[in-house]
Amino acid sequence: MGDASLGCSKCYWPIMMGQSSQKEPLLLSANRHLEQLYFHQKNPCLALHISRNYQLLLLKYEDKDSKKSWQLKAKLWWDLYCSEQKNTQLFSFNNEAELLRHDFYLTL
Repeated sequence: MGDASLGCSKCYWPIMMGQSSQKEPLLLSANRHLEQLYFHQKNPCLALHISRNYQLLLLKYEDKDSKKSWQLKAKLWWDLYCSEQKNTQLFSFNNEAELLRHDFYLTL
């Protein structure tokens, strides 16, 4: 099992990358948890970490429908991270319902 790191100026998040096909449910579960934390803490590093997890899923799995959804979500969270880093928010989500509404419009 390899160890890769992801960091930003405000935090450090280790990411464990392995060969197991069981990583998909773990990463998706981790992202759900991180998204809930983000709604409470508004920490841009959480948005960065969520985006990176979706990028890891894109690299490891071939299901086209899932990959499209993960690609959109990775971009959404990356844009949110970037907007917070610039202190000019493009959009902000106060709860999961707002995120889901935005995610729905991205898929139209």
